[in-house]
Amino acid sequence: MIPSLQTSLAVVGYSEPWWIVILKSLVIFAVGLQLVPLVLVMERKVLGRFQNRYGPNRVGPLGAFTPLADIIKLLTKEGFRPSTSIGWLFTLAPILSIVAAVAALAGRPVLAFAGIADPEKFFATLTAAGIKVMDRQSYPDHHRFTTTDAAALLARAERGKLELITTEKDFVRLGDPALAALAAHTRALPVQLVIEEADAFRRLVLGAGAPGK
Repeated sequence: MIPSLQTSLAVVGYSEPWWIVILKSLVIFAVGLQLVPLVLVMERKVLGRFQNRYGPNRVGPLGAFTPLADIIKLLTKEGFRPSTSIGWLFTLAPILSIVAAVAALAGRPVLAFAGIADPEKFFATLTAAGIKVMDRQSYPDHHRFTTTDAAALLARAERGKLELITTEKDFVRLGDPALAALAAHTRALPVQLVIEEADAFRRLVLGAGAPGK
């Protein structure tokens, strides 16, 4: 073989050092996730105009600091967790699950699919988290996946060398043994429920369980 035409090949089974994975995750959280608050402010502004109101406009110029105010409000709210839980572990567990999911997919192209009310919001969340969404597939809300769906998704992912990712809600629907191959090759993006108005939520739950309700 002519030396000048020789090319270096990729190392089979290569994996990045752990510190590079952590560094990528920190960059994603420090840069990529900062786009989410900006998109939310724009969304609330547009919805406000649709409803003939101004939308968020009290904090900062034209409401630009509303996301910061939301974070401060969230951090200063009364904590809401089961009385039998371990405080630090209750807080740390969802953080670790999200960090692990983002780190595992950092820099990897994915095929995202979802059968929820607003699949585009799920796709936007992935993009904001720094995950490369190269292909996507939307299904109707509460979609029951079939073997045909599974075969099509697996084939598309294999052709494009893509990782499969979906919502936790959709991943549960892959429990049918006929969909085992799709479930084995799919990751679910973890989510965390954050209750901002803990007192109001508690009153709502207690009120719903009261006699005569």
